[in-house]
Amino acid sequence: MKMPGGLSTPPASPGMKLSEAEMTETPPKIAISTTPMQTSLTSSLSCATRLSPSKTEISLVLTPELLAVGELVAAMQGVVSALGTTFDCLGTQSERVATLAPALKASQQIRKLRSEIAEQINEQEARMASVKLLLEEAVKQALSEDIKAHIRERVGREVPERVAQQLSTQIPEHLRQQTKIHKRQIFEVQRSLHNSEARQHNSALNSTTLQTELRPLLRPLPSADQSVPPTPIPNLDDAPPTASPLFPRDLKALFALKPEEAQTLVTEYGLTEQALPITPLPCSTEADGARERNLNKFMAHIGVSRCRAANSQLPRLRVIIPGRELSVTTYY
Repeated sequence: MKMPGGLSTPPASPGMKLSEAEMTETPPKIAISTTPMQTSLTSSLSCATRLSPSKTEISLVLTPELLAVGELVAAMQGVVSALGTTFDCLGTQSERVATLAPALKASQQIRKLRSEIAEQINEQEARMASVKLLLEEAVKQALSEDIKAHIRERVGREVPERVAQQLSTQIPEHLRQQTKIHKRQIFEVQRSLHNSEARQHNSALNSTTLQTELRPLLRPLPSADQSVPPTPIPNLDDAPPTASPLFPRDLKALFALKPEEAQTLVTEYGLTEQALPITPLPCSTEADGARERNLNKFMAHIGVSRCRAANSQLPRLRVIIPGRELSVTTYY
């Protein structure tokens, strides 16, 4: 049986007839207005219908198929509603993205600048590290010599002092005195050997070798009796003997010595003796005589043989006799 809207009543089961009253009392029933949407929806459904001549409505019996279709329609409506909400959110997000585009571009530029600044900082740090290494090397090279010289000076000054302190603490006094005495004896032996060789060299000189260099003799070590006031031997200087700075370079310089220089040489080399009483002479004669005596002593001490002087003023030998003085001219 066809009904308005394209709906048809389901066929009755064979062997079973329903009265009109039973059909009208079958629950549950839904009253649906005849709208176009309802008409299109019910056109595809198969259900039991009943028309009432007095009312413009359709009574449908809810079958499992109708319930499934209703649930499907409800689900589709929920999906459509969710899609609408999603589209609304997407539109809102699109608007926000459109408004945030300049900010995003500025953020990208800031990140780019930050990376460039970080690279420049790294390059500057690398350059500073290399410059620091170069400066350290330059400073080390500049200060190494000064530091080494300072260390050598400090070591050379402090080590002898500390060694002397330790020696004075560890070595008894009498052993130190014996050490100094033996050291002086060694200096004396060395001085005697050097002076013997120098005398042998000087004895070969003559009047034809006035400008040949003399070999200087070493002065004797100072003794306790020579110091004023007398000084004990352990307190004397342990320096080795040296030659006098007034020692003549050659025979010509020897004959040209002044009286005070000749006297100083005689005194430094320990050639002075106790003076004998003599008859006084004029001052110039006395000075010449003293010079001649000192030259004779000094020449005999250094090993120079007698020879004729090359200068015009010939030295004279003064013979001293107890009680009087005789001046005799002679040649060396």
